[in-house]
Order: sequence, then C-alpha cells, then structure tokens
Amino acid sequence: MASLDPIDPATQRFLRICLGRAIDGYALTLLAQSLASGGAFPTSITTDATEQGQIKTALLALLAYVGEVFGTLGTSDPAAWAPSRLEYNLNVVAVDPSGSGNATLRATPNAKGEFDWYSLDVVAKNTAAVETPPTPIHITTIPSSARFPGMPNPRYWYIEENTIAHADVKLDPTDIISLLVTDMMLVHGSDWFLLPFDQTLGTAVVTKGLVVTDVFGHRNLVQAANRTTQPVGLDRWAMYAHTDEANGRRLSNYFVVPQSSGSLAHEGITLEDVRLARDEVADMAWAIERRTLSPIREARSGRERDAEIDASVTLPPTAAGDASAALLYRATTRVPANWIPLVGVQPVANDPSIQFEKAAMLHPTSTGVGVVPALGKFLRPTDLPPASPYRLVAEEVPRDGLTLVRAVKRSRWVDGSTHLWVSRRRVLGAGEAQSGLRFDVTLPNPTT
Repeated sequence: MASLDPIDPATQRFLRICLGRAIDGYALTLLAQSLASGGAFPTSITTDATEQGQIKTALLALLAYVGEVFGTLGTSDPAAWAPSRLEYNLNVVAVDPSGSGNATLRATPNAKGEFDWYSLDVVAKNTAAVETPPTPIHITTIPSSARFPGMPNPRYWYIEENTIAHADVKLDPTDIISLLVTDMMLVHGSDWFLLPFDQTLGTAVVTKGLVVTDVFGHRNLVQAANRTTQPVGLDRWAMYAHTDEANGRRLSNYFVVPQSSGSLAHEGITLEDVRLARDEVADMAWAIERRTLSPIREARSGRERDAEIDASVTLPPTAAGDASAALLYRATTRVPANWIPLVGVQPVANDPSIQFEKAAMLHPTSTGVGVVPALGKFLRPTDLPPASPYRLVAEEVPRDGLTLVRAVKRSRWVDGSTHLWVSRRRVLGAGEAQSGLRFDVTLPNPTT
C-alpha cells in the first residue's frame, strides 16, 4: 500500500527534476543482459533491423563497462547467506597436503565480515578423493632475531632504551598469561627468531620441520608443534593451527591462507541497518529497520519513514462517542512503522524448539487499515519458497540484541584489480527493546 511506504522527500525532488528527462541506466543494463543471453529485441523500441543492431552493439558495450566497474549485478541474496541463521554458511575444499584426498573447511567470518586464517575449521575429510599431489617446498634462509620496543639487549654493557618501564610492570600472581609474556620478554626474548615465508593465497601448507645449522656445522631437526604424533587434544599449543572437528576436535597439521581482502577493504555507505531485539514485556522480538534504501538508492531513516507515513495518512472523522463515558477502549496501541514483529512459533509438533516468524503490524490509512511492509533485504530473503513464512532460529536473537548491517566495500587485489561488493555482517549488542505494544487498553475520554 503506497500510503504505508511513501516516497521520501529526496526521491520526490529527484523525480521532479529527472522524471521523463533522464535515462534509467539500470533498466538498460537489464535489457543488455537479456540481449546478451539471446533474448528477443523489444519491438516497441524499433523494428528496423539496422537500428536494432546498432542499439544492441551499444548495449553490449554498456554491459561490458558495467561489468568492469561494478562486477556482476545480482538481485538475489548471496549464495552463502543463511537467512534462518543470519550468517554466512561457506565451505572451502582444500587438497590435503599430506596427500590423502581433500578436506572441507567451514569458513566463519568475524563481526566485520572479514576472513582470516582463524576463520577456518576442518569439518569433513574425503581420503578417497583423487587430487593433484602436493608439491614439496624447500627453503634455505638465514633467520633474524625477533625484536620489539624496549626489549632487553642480549649482550652486556649495552645502553638500553627506556621505551618500556619494566619496573612499573605490576602483575597479579594469578594472571598466568601476563607472567608468561613478561618472562618471555625479560628472560627469553633473545630466543625468538623470524623466518620469512611467502605462502600463496588459497593454498594449504604443512610444516614438517626445520633443520637448524649452527655456527659449528651441527644440524638439528626442530619438528612442528602440531604434528600428528603429539598428544591429541586442543591443549596442544601451536601458533597457527585450524581446529579439526572431523577428527575429534584435534588440531590440524596444516595452515591455510584464505583469499580475503581482510582489513584492507574500504567501507562505503551503509545500505541497511536492522536491529534485532527481544521484547520480554510483549513476549516477542522486533526487527527494527533503522536504515533502508530509498528508490534512488540513498540511505533512508526508519524514523523519518514513520513520520512520513503519519503525515501522509488522513484519518476519517470518528464519532464523538458517549460523552458520559469516563474511559475509551483501544484494541491495541500503535507501534512505529519501522518496527517489524517477530512472533514465536512452534514449527514442528511435539518439538519444544521455538522459531521467530516474521509477522506484520496493521496501521490505519486514509481508506481503512493496511499492513506495514518490511523494506530491507534482511527481512525479505529471496530464496524462500512461494507463500512460505520467513522464520529464523530463536537463538540467533540473544538477550543482548543483534545488529545486521549491509554496506558497500571496495578493495584492490594483489594484481591491482579493483573489486566492489556489498558485505553483510552481524554485531552483538544494543540490548532489549520495548515497543510499548499493549492490547485491550483503556484511555481517558477527552470529551468528558
């Protein structure tokens, strides 16, 4: 209903200036995609074969330009996005460096949507898979000492810098981690060395060991700390190791560098900001669309949308009622238009688990009552079957609250190419919310 999704003032100004005077580039891009995939040329434009060929050539050039600047334009949710979990569900298959098939790793991004080595966990192995044999790597290099500001000098009679005042370090005897770090800095700082190793992105590497040759020519083998012959369990310490859930939650003996831009990506405007919060008073949850996109792809505040709805709705005159009545009855109180209700349901009989199902609030309009729609992509997943309700796991909306953000990101790759995409991330926090929703409310009668 148009009155419950009014056009914002910025879009109205844009339409007054550009409507009928500008070309819709997105519509032209969709037409170019249709022609590139073998679609028929619209005869409403022209029926001349020569003109159709010229227009098709220009549209294909436009499509190539759009692909170079923006990449692939998609209208559906990301393939790895799980709407019921509000997170990415991404798996990566890597060749086992030991030569026994391959391994499947689950990739879990951090709160900023970035992937690093610690985002990967081994969840399955296929030892029967036929893969390309791993390539042995042998490197000979001279190590350098690991240094940090304020580190004690390893030799006597050296004047040390006062970058760190070690005399002011006051540790709690129960703080074992701080004690170990301080001991390493003061006593064993000169025992750490750096060995540079350039690992190709997207590869899995096993460190079998290091052969150390000292100044006397003696060769000593230093084996990896996370080798399979070590005691089983996560208590086995290793600097870089993935959790191997497919093998009794052990530590894997290889290391993967994911192909991710990480912190080098620059974030642009926020396209969507949705806060999920529980409302214990109303015994439900709310999805608060604090920011969505306007028709001209600009950020639009949810509060402004609610104010525009109130300004655009003209309620019909109501009867004065009984002036002798002391109270008025109201079936339900009003909730802001950008507050989308999430009602607890039991999807499976005889199963006590609860899921949150997206519902809708009724709002008065100039002609009656209408349903307030959700505008963002988070609350309107594209991969749902027709006529199926949108449900999400209740545990994904904690008591502390959850914030979902869609933002534009841009980064350069190692070959200098530029990449532009829309990322989704989730941030914990923001607490509970009280909408003020009440049913069967009695109010003072203003006519008395």
